[in-house]
Amino acid sequence: MRTFILAEAVDKAADITKKGEEEFSIEVHKLITDQKEKIRQAPCHVFVDLALETS
Repeated sequence: MRTFILAEAVDKAADITKKGEEEFSIEVHKLITDQKEKIRQAPCHVFVDLALETS
């Protein structure tokens, strides 16, 4: 009985760890995607601002 409970606890801990790693990976991917989008949009704003200043 003790071995069974210990095995279940180890399995549960592995599941929790796996879920945490998946959530972390998703969050990192989301942050990277957001930052890439900001970088892509940044030059457009700079060029528009420069064009407006020179007009």
